[in-house]
Amino acid sequence: MVGDLFEYRDLGSVEVRGIAGPVPVWQVLRPSGVESRFEALHGSRLSPLVGREEEIDLLLRRSARAKAGDGQVVLISGEPGIGKSRIAAALAERLHAEPHIRLRYFCSPYHQDSALYPFIDQLGRAAGFASGDRPTVRLEKLEGLLARTAPSDEDVAFLADLLSLPTSDHPLPNLSPQRKKERTLEALIRQLEGLAHRQPVVMILEDAHWIDPTSRELLDLTVERVRSLPVLLVVTFRPEFQPPWAGQPQVTMLTLNRLDRRDRTALVQQIAGGKALPDEVIDQIADRTDGVPLFIEELTKGVLESGLLREEVDRYVLDRSMLPVAIPTTLHDSLMARLDNLASVRLMAQIGAAIGREFSYPLLRAVSRLSERELEAALARLVASGLVFQRGAPPDAVYSFKHALVQDAAHSSLLRSSRQQLHAQIGDALETHFPELMDNQPELLAQHYAEAGLVEKSIAYWGRAGRRSADRSAMAEAIAQLQKGLDQLVLLPDNRQRQKPELEFWSALGAALRFVKGQASPEMGRAYARARELWEQLGSPRNSFTFRVDSLDITCTAANWIWRYVWTRICCA
Repeated sequence: MVGDLFEYRDLGSVEVRGIAGPVPVWQVLRPSGVESRFEALHGSRLSPLVGREEEIDLLLRRSARAKAGDGQVVLISGEPGIGKSRIAAALAERLHAEPHIRLRYFCSPYHQDSALYPFIDQLGRAAGFASGDRPTVRLEKLEGLLARTAPSDEDVAFLADLLSLPTSDHPLPNLSPQRKKERTLEALIRQLEGLAHRQPVVMILEDAHWIDPTSRELLDLTVERVRSLPVLLVVTFRPEFQPPWAGQPQVTMLTLNRLDRRDRTALVQQIAGGKALPDEVIDQIADRTDGVPLFIEELTKGVLESGLLREEVDRYVLDRSMLPVAIPTTLHDSLMARLDNLASVRLMAQIGAAIGREFSYPLLRAVSRLSERELEAALARLVASGLVFQRGAPPDAVYSFKHALVQDAAHSSLLRSSRQQLHAQIGDALETHFPELMDNQPELLAQHYAEAGLVEKSIAYWGRAGRRSADRSAMAEAIAQLQKGLDQLVLLPDNRQRQKPELEFWSALGAALRFVKGQASPEMGRAYARARELWEQLGSPRNSFTFRVDSLDITCTAANWIWRYVWTRICCA
């Protein structure tokens, strides 16, 4: 009943009064590191692991070296659906009986411009933050978590500030944004060191192709630091991500290839529960899926759910001729077919997909406007399908799609008008029910309003996100956010109402580019040239605005920005 929710120690068999014969007994040691309650209780339902014995053996060897104090980094590369996350889950299964601390970090396509999002998310999960917690309660939980690694008061202050929590009990030193960022990264590294001094650590960072620039900086520091710690760091990513750490002595590169025909057939048979499938069905699935495990799994389940086959005691029987069109030809088609088979809960999948790879019960309830009973029934069926995992129980439950491709399929099934309306509802629900996100994650609201076609709202939140990132010296993120704001601005009529915020965006972008690219960079030149053009069109206004760069809070007129740039270019020439 409790599955993998806890870590246990086998005490052997003991005599128990009232029961004939010895009874096996286990001591419960501590809650396990499994973030997902669904995974913990239904671990046996994970897709079978086939054809990856050599890869698992390599990971176990690297784990043994890390446990001995020779820290290791394994980079796992592969196309979508090839089994990167499944390999990481298999490693956790193999190491379950060994004492260790497991840390999991998830990068997200919705948070590529959110500085340190994977690490903020992990700290919140580890501390046990609940959706209704007040900031003071969250601070107490964070302090309890960090007490295990004995950090300094300053480290607690930096990490509390990172999570947008009050720091009155742990005052922050007066530092420039750049130095503050450096100290925050150092605090995160020291927290990892503190954990590693207690027990060996297994760190798994998934989907690094979506990592934000500041998290990338922290990952660079981590890869270097783990070489002298009992830490195994596993990083998964798609082939388009180019890891800069390959070739270092503590780093191993592991590329996952597609399954051969024998392994494809074995996987199909295992997914069918050991019951024999007709050879014609197996051959078509093996041919169509081209060795991608996720496609094999989804297509096999789709065929089993389609009604083409009749289930008997030990096998499935094909009652009629199987036309080639009966089996989808792409993974996307297969996922869409499965969603169509779940017609009654398809809307839930679409709403969840619009929210993101992970979505919470309270937000889903606010957007769907269903009754508690209807919502819970629909979600239960969606979870039972295996397309979505569940962590916790309503109203505190959090759901996540088993794969990003499942989310993409559900999202793409929406008509454009329905998609826009849904993103507008999500943005409004976030503002109403989660107002702290307006300050903590303005880029999230900006994306939803951009998808909704609400240009003015999107621009306002992209501007807020850019200023927040610059305040934290996350200049790469600030540049991306300001550029997205400018992309939205061009959708508005070219008049004075648009030109004024556009001037502020271009000037702020120039300031951020000056910090990242340098004083004479062509990117900065283009930004200030456009700003100068807008400034002249507006009649050389003397209104001021604030944008923080490194150690300065720069408050000046638009003219000062423009002529500072012009003078710099003259001097450089």
